[in-house]
Amino acid sequence: MVGQRWGTGMMTTDKYGHWDITLFGEFDPDEFFGFIYEIEELATGRCYIGKKFFRHKRKKTKADKSKFKESDWKEYTSSCEPLKESIEQQGKDNFTFRILSLCAGRSQLTYEECQYQYTRDVLRTKLPNGERKYFNKTIGHLLFAGVEKQSDEAKAKMSAYAKNRTTEHKEKIYSQLRGREFTPEHKAKLTEALLNRPEPHHTGQCREKISETLMGHVVTEETKAKMSAHIKTPEHRRKMALAKLGKPRHFTPEHRAKIAATKLLNKQKKLSGIPT
Repeated sequence: MVGQRWGTGMMTTDKYGHWDITLFGEFDPDEFFGFIYEIEELATGRCYIGKKFFRHKRKKTKADKSKFKESDWKEYTSSCEPLKESIEQQGKDNFTFRILSLCAGRSQLTYEECQYQYTRDVLRTKLPNGERKYFNKTIGHLLFAGVEKQSDEAKAKMSAYAKNRTTEHKEKIYSQLRGREFTPEHKAKLTEALLNRPEPHHTGQCREKISETLMGHVVTEETKAKMSAHIKTPEHRRKMALAKLGKPRHFTPEHRAKIAATKLLNKQKKLSGIPT
């Protein structure tokens, strides 16, 4: 029996326990070795990514000579103790249990678990309130103790190093990057990364601070000259236009709303005789 649970619109059946199978529809667990899952705490947005076997080996008995036995995957709530405690306290109705990937063997299962955990940066990604987004403390059972602190320290050191670069050093870096050619495979990866990039890093409060800092900022003649030197030539503009030809433009709903509002304002100004 297929049904909707917990008011989330997710697809579940009794055959799959509490797991959301929306990404795949119905499937036969006997055809797969295991799966990658994500559990999300609805109240906070905190998540956990892990793996689970559909079955495991067992010793044959006279009564049952089958080589494998089904695991407890239908009721499984992860191996993360803090998460399991939260589920026991709040109840399953306050969590979503999603299957992200189905795997045919042990090697694929282990690899994809690590891939998901690295891709989503489970050890460092934070929620807007500054709290860690993921319950995970390891990746593939490897403990990266201190990675968050060390990452922040490294960023601060690299930032200070970049600020102290000489003009000669900067020119060397730019000269190495100019004329650099990318393979089609590299270009495809860059395009995919840009299309799937997360929301802008700056919060509304951060943007306000940047705006206040720049307010009244006077651009020197030297800076203007540098900016003019980087103005694209007609040939460069033509190449960019050809590169973008036929490619869909990806705007967020917020961006589209701003464009629509600007067009409407310009139209009203035009009707009123006000120059745009």
